[in-house]
Amino acid sequence: MKVRWLCLLLVAVICASAHGQTNTDDPFAGVPTTLRASLRERLKLLVQYQRSQQWEKHYDLLFFTFTQGMTKEEYAKRSRHWYTEVVPEDLILDFVPRATIIHEASADARWWTIEGCAKFRKKGRIENLYASVDAHRYRGNWYFSDVGAISPIDGPPQRCPYSGDSAHLSLCSAKGIKKTKASRREN
Repeated sequence: MKVRWLCLLLVAVICASAHGQTNTDDPFAGVPTTLRASLRERLKLLVQYQRSQQWEKHYDLLFFTFTQGMTKEEYAKRSRHWYTEVVPEDLILDFVPRATIIHEASADARWWTIEGCAKFRKKGRIENLYASVDAHRYRGNWYFSDVGAISPIDGPPQRCPYSGDSAHLSLCSAKGIKKTKASRREN
């Protein structure tokens, strides 16, 4: 009888421990705690500017290696052309971070790749695709690449591998922002 109770107690402790871990999962866990809020805010702006095609504001959030020496005006002109003439039906609608990969470039510089699910409007359809964005810490602020779909070489973009319930973690939708703030209060 004691062995049975000990087994039940052990199962209860394991279940409670696992349940606690799922509530505190943070896609930015690899980022220092003091930098996470600013990362969330700037990433939200990046997606908002990319979605609304505010290219001058978008440029200000891009890491200098991504702009490849273009001026803000050159970048905005190229982006306007790209999204009105070349691929007018390709537009990011939302990005939901799910995991962060830490990279080390040198002893004093670090960057992260944030993976997740992005909703894109492609040729009139909404697609939930596996996506990523690089985040760099530079001169006390966050700078990024574009959020883009992940595709194998010579293959189509991949559907998002994360569960269908990821929409509740949305970084950019109003519903997701409220949920994110509520989950921060719980932690």
